[in-house]
Amino acid sequence: MDIKGKVVIVTGASSGIGEAAAREFGREGAKVILAARRVGRLQSLAQEIETMGTGAESLVVQADLSKLEDIQKLVSQALERFGRIDVLVNNAGFGRLDWLENLDPVKDIQAQIDVNVMGVIQTTRQVLPVMIRQRSGSIINMCSMAGLVGTPTYTIYAASKHAVHGFSEAPRREVKPWALTCPSSTPAAS
Repeated sequence: MDIKGKVVIVTGASSGIGEAAAREFGREGAKVILAARRVGRLQSLAQEIETMGTGAESLVVQADLSKLEDIQKLVSQALERFGRIDVLVNNAGFGRLDWLENLDPVKDIQAQIDVNVMGVIQTTRQVLPVMIRQRSGSIINMCSMAGLVGTPTYTIYAASKHAVHGFSEAPRREVKPWALTCPSSTPAAS
């Protein structure tokens, strides 16, 4: 896929794999929507992308993917600015690693499920109708090796990434009639 000029949303773009992916899309001349909670880091990355000399553009959207209204705002702002969405990289996520009995039920358990699972599902759900109308698009759901193998102290993180892996299977089959690509989840090093 030639990515130059394509509109790409990268969630979790403020650090790690999301930041690196956004930077690479910028190097290829994409229009990159950078989404994360830490807007300061996003603004710095946006400036870097726009000065690469590749014709890349960027849009910073502060978004907490545990909140549906933030996800809706992200998609709305992307469409308002660029008029389409060609690629969604569902990368936002985090892990609180400890023995299950030590994890806080809200801060550690519910928060991971809200961002790592519900964030992926809701963001996909918001973007999919746009791609179906366009008859084109790709959705990439970042997983983790923990989504394939659970290990001690990774209980909730592994469960959330297993869910992302499982969730990715149905849309991959559902979008075939519209020539969209929604590959099975992409494992990444934890």
